[in-house]
Amino acid sequence: SIETIVHVIRETEVSSKVKDAMTKNTVTATPGYTVRDACEILVRNHFGEIPVVQEGDVIGMVTYGDLMKYVSGPALRKTHDEAANERINTIMTENVVTIKPDDTLEDAVIIMEKTGYRALPVIDKRLVGLITQRDIVKKIK
Repeated sequence: SIETIVHVIRETEVSSKVKDAMTKNTVTATPGYTVRDACEILVRNHFGEIPVVQEGDVIGMVTYGDLMKYVSGPALRKTHDEAANERINTIMTENVVTIKPDDTLEDAVIIMEKTGYRALPVIDKRLVGLITQRDIVKKIK
């Protein structure tokens, strides 16, 4: 449960700052990437999501959920090539909740629980990393 995870974070001796658990040098995409590009990045890197960045700002995230919703709906009315070449800015999750490097892992867990996100872009004026549920579990184990 969320309460258990928060309790474990509070009780651990490890640093509980996002910056100490996040994935740095995050792979990103731009709005012009295609669905095919996003699929290749997700599969090749074993990611669940990719931040979409334009001029240094995170403008969205593409997740497996976004791709599944697309291929099970709008993509069915297109040829394979048309569907694969769709730009990710048309399917991405917009208005993504972000977090700061000095925020706590507890903050990250609570935000993830409230939003349903499995990862949060970490912003310090620009994207500096991504904190995922996996990063948090690795830090507290």
